[in-house]
Amino acid sequence: MDAFRQAEEDELAAVYALRERAFGRGAAWFAAHDRDDPWRAAGATYVAARDGRVVATVRVFARSIRFGADTPAVACLGDVATDEPYRRQGYMRRLLAFVNEQNAGRGYALGLLSTGSPGAYMGAGFRVFPVPWYALDLPLPAAGRAAELVRKAESGGRWAIASPAAVGQEDSGAVYEAFGRGRPGYPVRDERLWSPAWSRVREGEAGWLRLAVAADGSVGAYLLARRSHRNPRDLTILECPYLPGAEDAAHLLLAALAGDPEVSRGGQVSLAGALPADHAFFAPDAPLPGRRDTAGHLMLRAYTREGAEAEETLRRAAGSRFVYWRGDNV
Repeated sequence: MDAFRQAEEDELAAVYALRERAFGRGAAWFAAHDRDDPWRAAGATYVAARDGRVVATVRVFARSIRFGADTPAVACLGDVATDEPYRRQGYMRRLLAFVNEQNAGRGYALGLLSTGSPGAYMGAGFRVFPVPWYALDLPLPAAGRAAELVRKAESGGRWAIASPAAVGQEDSGAVYEAFGRGRPGYPVRDERLWSPAWSRVREGEAGWLRLAVAADGSVGAYLLARRSHRNPRDLTILECPYLPGAEDAAHLLLAALAGDPEVSRGGQVSLAGALPADHAFFAPDAPLPGRRDTAGHLMLRAYTREGAEAEETLRRAAGSRFVYWRGDNV
Protein backbone atom coordinates (compact mmCIF):
# COMPACT_ATOMS: atom_id res chain seq x y z
CA MET A 1 0.00 0.00 0.00
CA ASP A 2 1.24 3.49 -0.87
CA ALA A 3 1.19 6.35 1.63
CA PHE A 4 2.12 10.02 1.32
CA ARG A 5 2.68 11.80 4.62
CA GLN A 6 5.05 13.61 6.92
CA ALA A 7 7.99 11.45 7.97
CA GLU A 8 7.90 9.90 11.40
CA GLU A 9 10.87 10.27 13.72
CA ASP A 10 11.86 6.61 13.44
CA GLU A 11 11.90 6.89 9.63
CA LEU A 12 14.49 9.65 9.45
CA ALA A 13 17.44 7.26 9.29
CA ALA A 14 15.87 5.68 6.20
CA VAL A 15 15.27 9.16 4.74
CA TYR A 16 18.91 10.16 5.21
CA ALA A 17 20.12 6.86 3.76
CA LEU A 18 17.92 7.41 0.68
CA ARG A 19 19.37 10.89 0.20
CA GLU A 20 22.87 9.45 0.49
CA ARG A 21 22.12 6.98 -2.30
CA ALA A 22 20.57 9.71 -4.44
CA PHE A 23 23.10 12.52 -3.96
CA GLY A 24 26.36 10.87 -2.90
CA ARG A 25 26.82 12.75 0.34
CA GLY A 26 26.83 10.71 3.53
CA ALA A 27 23.69 10.07 5.57
CA ALA A 28 25.35 11.78 8.54
CA TRP A 29 25.71 14.98 6.50
CA PHE A 30 21.99 14.99 5.70
CA ALA A 31 21.12 14.27 9.34
CA ALA A 32 23.20 17.25 10.48
CA HIS A 33 21.84 19.43 7.66
CA ASP A 34 18.33 18.67 8.88
CA ARG A 35 19.06 18.90 12.60
CA ASP A 36 20.98 22.18 12.36
CA ASP A 37 18.35 24.08 10.38
CA PRO A 38 17.38 26.78 12.92
CA TRP A 39 13.84 26.91 11.51
CA ARG A 40 13.42 23.16 11.31
CA ALA A 41 10.28 23.07 13.45
CA ALA A 42 8.42 25.27 10.99
CA GLY A 43 9.41 23.08 8.04
CA ALA A 44 8.79 19.40 7.43
CA THR A 45 10.14 16.22 5.87
CA TYR A 46 7.64 14.36 3.68
CA VAL A 47 7.87 10.83 2.36
CA ALA A 48 6.23 8.46 -0.05
CA ALA A 49 6.11 5.00 1.51
CA ARG A 50 5.31 1.66 -0.08
CA ASP A 51 4.29 -1.04 2.36
CA GLY A 52 5.99 0.95 5.11
CA ARG A 53 9.27 1.44 3.20
CA VAL A 54 10.42 5.01 2.44
CA VAL A 55 10.78 5.26 -1.35
CA ALA A 56 10.79 9.03 -1.95
CA THR A 57 11.34 12.17 0.10
CA VAL A 58 11.01 15.97 -0.03
CA ARG A 59 12.28 18.40 2.57
CA VAL A 60 10.50 21.73 3.11
CA PHE A 61 12.74 24.43 4.56
CA ALA A 62 10.72 27.22 6.18
CA ARG A 63 11.93 30.63 5.07
CA SER A 64 10.47 34.08 4.49
CA ILE A 65 11.13 37.00 2.17
CA ARG A 66 10.63 40.73 2.51
CA PHE A 67 8.10 42.88 0.65
CA GLY A 68 8.15 46.26 2.34
CA ALA A 69 6.68 45.70 5.79
CA ASP A 70 5.38 42.23 4.85
CA THR A 71 7.36 38.99 5.13
CA PRO A 72 5.51 36.22 3.23
CA ALA A 73 6.32 32.67 4.28
CA VAL A 74 8.18 30.62 1.65
CA ALA A 75 8.38 26.83 1.45
CA CYS A 76 11.80 26.03 0.00
CA LEU A 77 11.86 22.49 -1.37
CA GLY A 78 15.10 20.55 -1.17
CA ASP A 79 16.53 17.03 -0.89
CA VAL A 80 14.00 15.85 -3.47
CA ALA A 81 14.78 12.20 -4.24
CA THR A 82 13.21 8.89 -5.23
CA ASP A 83 14.99 5.60 -4.59
CA GLU A 84 16.28 4.06 -7.82
CA PRO A 85 14.02 0.93 -7.88
CA TYR A 86 10.91 3.12 -7.52
CA ARG A 87 11.62 5.82 -10.08
CA ARG A 88 9.30 6.48 -13.03
CA GLN A 89 6.38 5.00 -11.10
CA GLY A 90 4.70 8.29 -10.16
CA TYR A 91 5.83 8.44 -6.55
CA MET A 92 7.44 11.87 -6.78
CA ARG A 93 4.56 13.29 -8.83
CA ARG A 94 2.09 12.22 -6.13
CA LEU A 95 4.38 13.24 -3.30
CA LEU A 96 4.83 16.74 -4.74
CA ALA A 97 1.05 17.07 -5.08
CA PHE A 98 0.73 16.13 -1.40
CA VAL A 99 3.51 18.54 -0.37
CA ASN A 100 1.87 21.39 -2.29
CA GLU A 101 -1.42 20.67 -0.55
CA GLN A 102 0.29 20.68 2.85
CA ASN A 103 2.19 23.90 2.09
CA ALA A 104 -1.01 25.70 1.12
CA GLY A 105 -2.72 24.48 4.29
CA ARG A 106 0.19 25.55 6.50
CA GLY A 107 0.07 29.15 5.31
CA TYR A 108 2.98 29.34 2.90
CA ALA A 109 2.52 32.02 0.26
CA LEU A 110 5.12 30.66 -2.17
CA GLY A 111 6.98 27.47 -2.95
CA LEU A 112 10.56 27.75 -4.21
CA LEU A 113 13.12 25.25 -5.44
CA SER A 114 16.40 25.09 -7.31
CA THR A 115 16.85 22.34 -9.87
CA GLY A 116 18.77 21.29 -12.94
CA SER A 117 15.68 19.46 -14.24
CA PRO A 118 12.84 22.00 -14.32
CA GLY A 119 10.59 19.79 -16.43
CA ALA A 120 10.15 17.41 -13.52
CA TYR A 121 8.38 20.12 -11.49
CA MET A 122 6.21 21.85 -14.07
CA GLY A 123 3.49 19.27 -13.58
CA ALA A 124 3.42 20.25 -9.90
CA GLY A 125 2.66 23.88 -10.77
CA PHE A 126 6.19 25.33 -10.53
CA ARG A 127 7.27 27.86 -13.14
CA VAL A 128 10.83 28.70 -14.17
CA PHE A 129 12.04 32.01 -12.81
CA PRO A 130 15.05 33.20 -14.88
CA VAL A 131 17.75 34.91 -12.83
CA PRO A 132 20.88 36.81 -13.94
CA TRP A 133 24.01 34.66 -13.86
CA TYR A 134 27.60 35.87 -13.57
CA ALA A 135 30.42 33.64 -14.81
CA LEU A 136 34.19 34.11 -14.80
CA ASP A 137 36.60 31.64 -16.38
CA LEU A 138 39.52 30.41 -14.26
CA PRO A 139 42.43 30.52 -13.90
CA LEU A 140 43.03 34.20 -14.55
CA PRO A 141 46.30 35.41 -16.08
CA ALA A 142 48.92 35.68 -13.32
CA ALA A 143 49.62 39.34 -14.09
CA GLY A 144 46.00 40.27 -14.68
CA ARG A 145 43.70 42.85 -13.20
CA ALA A 146 42.83 40.64 -10.23
CA ALA A 147 46.40 40.58 -8.91
CA GLU A 148 46.67 44.34 -9.42
CA LEU A 149 43.54 45.01 -7.36
CA VAL A 150 44.78 42.87 -4.50
CA ARG A 151 48.25 44.45 -4.58
CA LYS A 152 46.77 47.95 -4.36
CA ALA A 153 44.65 46.96 -1.38
CA GLU A 154 47.57 45.36 0.43
CA SER A 155 49.69 48.46 -0.13
CA GLY A 156 47.30 50.86 1.58
CA GLY A 157 44.10 50.93 -0.38
CA ARG A 158 40.67 51.77 1.02
CA TRP A 159 39.94 48.17 2.03
CA ALA A 160 41.83 45.32 3.60
CA ILE A 161 40.85 41.68 3.18
CA ALA A 162 39.89 39.93 6.43
CA SER A 163 38.92 36.38 7.37
CA PRO A 164 35.65 35.70 9.24
CA ALA A 165 37.60 34.89 12.39
CA ALA A 166 38.60 38.55 12.62
CA VAL A 167 35.13 40.05 12.16
CA GLY A 168 31.92 39.76 14.17
CA GLN A 169 28.76 38.37 12.62
CA GLU A 170 26.91 41.60 13.51
CA ASP A 171 29.08 43.54 11.07
CA SER A 172 28.32 41.14 8.24
CA GLY A 173 24.65 41.19 9.17
CA ALA A 174 24.64 44.98 8.82
CA VAL A 175 26.09 44.70 5.30
CA TYR A 176 23.52 42.05 4.44
CA GLU A 177 20.64 44.23 5.63
CA ALA A 178 21.95 47.37 3.92
CA PHE A 179 22.24 45.58 0.58
CA GLY A 180 18.67 44.32 0.88
CA ARG A 181 16.92 47.64 1.54
CA GLY A 182 14.20 48.22 -1.01
CA ARG A 183 14.72 44.86 -2.70
CA PRO A 184 11.47 42.91 -3.05
CA GLY A 185 11.86 39.27 -2.11
CA TYR A 186 15.02 39.73 -0.03
CA PRO A 187 15.58 36.66 2.19
CA VAL A 188 14.83 37.32 5.86
CA ARG A 189 17.43 36.26 8.39
CA ASP A 190 17.46 36.47 12.16
CA GLU A 191 19.80 35.50 14.98
CA ARG A 192 18.73 31.85 14.78
CA LEU A 193 19.94 31.63 11.19
CA TRP A 194 23.01 33.85 11.45
CA SER A 195 24.61 32.29 14.53
CA PRO A 196 24.83 28.65 13.33
CA ALA A 197 25.87 29.78 9.85
CA TRP A 198 28.63 31.96 11.28
CA SER A 199 29.83 29.13 13.50
CA ARG A 200 30.17 26.83 10.49
CA VAL A 201 32.10 29.56 8.67
CA ARG A 202 34.53 29.89 11.55
CA GLU A 203 35.03 26.12 11.53
CA GLY A 204 35.92 26.21 7.84
CA GLU A 205 32.82 24.40 6.59
CA ALA A 206 31.38 27.14 4.40
CA GLY A 207 33.96 27.18 1.64
CA TRP A 208 35.60 30.52 0.80
CA LEU A 209 34.56 33.57 2.82
CA ARG A 210 36.40 36.87 3.06
CA LEU A 211 35.39 40.38 4.07
CA ALA A 212 36.54 43.81 2.94
CA VAL A 213 37.28 45.90 6.03
CA ALA A 214 38.03 49.63 6.24
CA ALA A 215 40.69 51.20 8.49
CA ASP A 216 38.08 51.87 11.19
CA GLY A 217 37.10 48.19 11.26
CA SER A 218 33.80 48.61 9.43
CA VAL A 219 32.85 45.96 6.86
CA GLY A 220 32.11 47.13 3.32
CA ALA A 221 31.36 43.80 1.66
CA TYR A 222 31.73 40.06 2.01
CA LEU A 223 31.88 37.23 -0.50
CA LEU A 224 30.86 33.65 0.22
CA ALA A 225 31.60 30.93 -2.34
CA ARG A 226 31.60 27.17 -2.24
CA ARG A 227 32.90 24.40 -4.45
CA SER A 228 30.06 22.72 -6.30
CA HIS A 229 29.26 19.27 -4.88
CA ARG A 230 28.17 17.97 -8.27
CA ASN A 231 31.10 19.49 -10.17
CA PRO A 232 34.09 20.15 -7.87
CA ARG A 233 35.86 22.13 -10.62
CA ASP A 234 33.21 24.88 -10.37
CA LEU A 235 33.10 27.53 -7.65
CA THR A 236 29.65 28.91 -6.89
CA ILE A 237 29.15 32.42 -5.50
CA LEU A 238 26.49 31.99 -2.82
CA GLU A 239 26.25 35.67 -1.94
CA CYS A 240 28.15 38.94 -2.19
CA PRO A 241 26.40 41.94 -0.61
CA TYR A 242 28.06 45.31 -0.14
CA LEU A 243 27.28 48.70 1.38
CA PRO A 244 26.08 51.54 -0.86
CA GLY A 245 29.20 53.13 -2.32
CA ALA A 246 31.38 50.11 -1.51
CA GLU A 247 31.25 48.46 -4.92
CA ASP A 248 35.05 48.54 -4.99
CA ALA A 249 35.08 46.35 -1.89
CA ALA A 250 33.10 43.69 -3.74
CA HIS A 251 35.46 43.91 -6.72
CA LEU A 252 38.44 43.46 -4.42
CA LEU A 253 36.95 40.31 -2.88
CA LEU A 254 36.20 38.84 -6.29
CA ALA A 255 39.79 39.48 -7.33
CA ALA A 256 41.08 37.88 -4.13
CA LEU A 257 38.96 34.79 -4.70
CA ALA A 258 39.85 34.46 -8.38
CA GLY A 259 43.55 34.83 -7.59
CA ASP A 260 43.65 32.71 -4.44
CA PRO A 261 46.49 30.14 -4.71
CA GLU A 262 44.26 27.51 -3.05
CA VAL A 263 41.70 28.02 -5.81
CA SER A 264 44.42 27.65 -8.42
CA ARG A 265 45.73 24.47 -6.83
CA GLY A 266 42.19 23.12 -6.62
CA GLY A 267 41.89 23.15 -10.39
CA GLN A 268 38.72 25.25 -10.52
CA VAL A 269 37.76 26.25 -14.06
CA SER A 270 34.91 28.65 -13.35
CA LEU A 271 33.54 31.03 -10.75
CA ALA A 272 29.85 31.77 -11.15
CA GLY A 273 26.63 32.54 -9.35
CA ALA A 274 23.15 34.02 -9.42
CA LEU A 275 23.37 37.74 -8.64
CA PRO A 276 20.91 40.63 -8.90
CA ALA A 277 21.09 42.35 -12.27
CA ASP A 278 22.27 45.60 -10.68
CA HIS A 279 25.19 43.93 -8.90
CA ALA A 280 28.57 45.63 -9.25
CA PHE A 281 30.02 42.56 -10.99
CA PHE A 282 27.75 43.26 -13.99
CA ALA A 283 28.81 46.91 -14.35
CA PRO A 284 30.23 47.79 -17.80
CA ASP A 285 33.44 49.09 -16.20
CA ALA A 286 33.85 46.18 -13.75
CA PRO A 287 37.52 45.19 -13.33
CA LEU A 288 36.59 41.50 -13.84
CA PRO A 289 33.57 41.71 -16.14
CA GLY A 290 33.16 37.98 -16.69
CA ARG A 291 30.13 36.84 -18.71
CA ARG A 292 26.51 37.68 -18.15
CA ASP A 293 23.95 34.97 -18.76
CA THR A 294 20.55 33.81 -17.54
CA ALA A 295 20.04 30.76 -15.35
CA GLY A 296 16.83 28.76 -15.29
CA HIS A 297 17.37 26.65 -12.18
CA LEU A 298 15.03 28.64 -9.92
CA MET A 299 11.32 27.75 -9.87
CA LEU A 300 8.37 29.31 -8.03
CA ARG A 301 4.81 28.26 -7.27
CA ALA A 302 2.17 30.48 -5.67
CA TYR A 303 -0.09 28.99 -3.00
CA THR A 304 -2.13 32.06 -2.11
CA ARG A 305 -3.28 35.31 -3.68
CA GLU A 306 -0.55 37.05 -1.71
CA GLY A 307 1.93 34.56 -3.16
CA ALA A 308 0.73 35.15 -6.71
CA GLU A 309 1.10 38.91 -6.27
CA ALA A 310 4.56 38.42 -4.77
CA GLU A 311 5.62 36.20 -7.66
CA GLU A 312 4.53 38.77 -10.22
CA THR A 313 6.37 41.49 -8.32
CA LEU A 314 9.51 39.36 -8.30
CA ARG A 315 9.24 38.68 -12.02
CA ARG A 316 9.03 42.41 -12.69
CA ALA A 317 12.05 42.98 -10.43
CA ALA A 318 14.08 40.09 -11.85
CA GLY A 319 15.62 42.37 -14.47
CA SER A 320 16.98 44.73 -11.85
CA ARG A 321 16.93 44.33 -8.09
CA PHE A 322 15.67 40.85 -7.21
CA VAL A 323 18.12 38.89 -5.03
CA TYR A 324 18.26 35.11 -4.88
CA TRP A 325 20.89 33.86 -2.42
CA ARG A 326 21.16 30.13 -3.10
CA GLY A 327 22.22 29.30 0.43
CA ASP A 328 18.91 30.42 1.92
CA ASN A 329 16.69 27.87 0.23
CA VAL A 330 18.53 24.93 1.71
